[in-house]
Amino acid sequence: MTQGSVSPKLKGAWLMLALAFLAQNFAIGLSIGSFGVSVLAIQSEFNTSRTLASLGGSLEILMMGALGPLVAILMERFTIRGTMLAGVVLGSIGYVALWAAPNIWVFLAAYALLVGPGVVMAGNLPGSTLVTNWFPVDTGRAIGLMMMPLFIMLVPLASTPVIEALGLRNLYLVLAAVNLLMFPLLLVVKDRPPAAELASLKSEATAPTPAPDPGVVLTIKQILTRVDFWILVAGLGVLNGSGMVKISHLVALVAEQGRSINEATLLLTVSGGAGVVGSLVFGWLADRIGGPLALMINGLIQAATWTIFFLHPGMPLLLVDATLMGICGAGVFSAYLVTLVGLFGRASLARALGLAGIFAMAATFAAPPVAGLLYDVSGNYGTMLTTISTACFVAALCMGALAFRGRGAGRVA
Repeated sequence: MTQGSVSPKLKGAWLMLALAFLAQNFAIGLSIGSFGVSVLAIQSEFNTSRTLASLGGSLEILMMGALGPLVAILMERFTIRGTMLAGVVLGSIGYVALWAAPNIWVFLAAYALLVGPGVVMAGNLPGSTLVTNWFPVDTGRAIGLMMMPLFIMLVPLASTPVIEALGLRNLYLVLAAVNLLMFPLLLVVKDRPPAAELASLKSEATAPTPAPDPGVVLTIKQILTRVDFWILVAGLGVLNGSGMVKISHLVALVAEQGRSINEATLLLTVSGGAGVVGSLVFGWLADRIGGPLALMINGLIQAATWTIFFLHPGMPLLLVDATLMGICGAGVFSAYLVTLVGLFGRASLARALGLAGIFAMAATFAAPPVAGLLYDVSGNYGTMLTTISTACFVAALCMGALAFRGRGAGRVA
C-alpha cells in the first residue's frame, strides 16, 4: 500500500467508487444544493417567516438521521443496490410533491416524508458502506473521493437562473427529472467484492488496524454504552449544523450586509467547489493523523470563519470565508467515517453510522431554524454568528477529548 494515493487491488472497486460518488451527489447535491438559493423564494412563494422557509432543509436532515438505522437494516436484509434504487424513486416523487404543494405545511411534509428518506436511501450512508466494502485500505481517501460535493458547487449556480426564468415550483420538476437519471446507473452496483479477492487483499496488508475484528458486528447496546460514541455524536451534530446554517442562510446573511443575490450565489458556488478539495483533504488528513484530530482542526477553522462576518467584509474576504467553510463542511464526513471505522470496525459501520445519525441530527436539524429564529427575534445575524462560532469551538474541544482518549485516533489500515 502506498501512503500517497488510494490503491485498491479489487477488480471493480473504482467503478463502485464512481457510482457511489454520483449517487451521493445526485441525492444530496440536488436537494441541499438547491435549497440555499431557494430560501427567499420559498418565503415569498408561501408568504411565510424566515424560520419556516429555512425549515425544509432541516427536516430533510432530521429524516436522514432518524432513518439511518432503518436504512442499515434494509441494506443488511436486502441489498445496497436495491436500497439506493428505491431512494432515487422516492426522491423524485418528493420533488414532484414540492412542485404541487398548496401551502408551506405540505411543502415541509414533502421534505420530511419524501425528499429526506430518498436522500438517506440513495446518498452517503449506502454509498459510504459500498465504498468501505470495496476499499479495505486507504478508506479515508476513498471516502474523500466519494464525498466530493460536485453538485453542491454546480446546483446553486444552475438553480438561480431556473428560479428567475421558470419560478420556484418548476425548479422542483427539473430536479425530479435530473434525479431519475441516476436510476439506470445504479443497476450495476455490486454490494461487495468476492470473498476470495477480499481475503487475498487483506493478507497483503502489513499495517496494524486499531479497530475491532472486522468480522464482529457490535450490538446496539455495545455501541451506545461507549463514551467515545457520545463525544463523537456531540461534535458531529454541531459541525454538520454549522454547515447547514451556512447553506441555508448565506444568501440572506450577505444580502443583509449589502450584497446582491448574484454575489451570494457566487459564494455558494465557491463554497461548493472548495468542498471538492475539502473532502479529499480531510480524508487524507484522517488517514494520516486519525479522524478525531482531523475533526478537531475542522471545528477550529469553522469557529474562526464565522467571526469574519463581524468585520462586514468585502468580496475578497467573503470568498476566503466561502472557501474555508466549503473545505470544512465537506471534510466532516470523511474524517467522521474514518473515526467510526476506527472505533467500531467495518462490519459495524452501517449500524454505528445509523445510530450516530439519529443522535447527531438534533443539533443538525435545529441549527438552521434556530438561526432563523435568532434573526427574527433580534432583527440581525449578530447573535447567531456568536452562537455558531462558540458551538464550533466547543465541538473542536470534544474532538480533541476524543483523540486524547486514544480510541479511534489511529489510522485505518
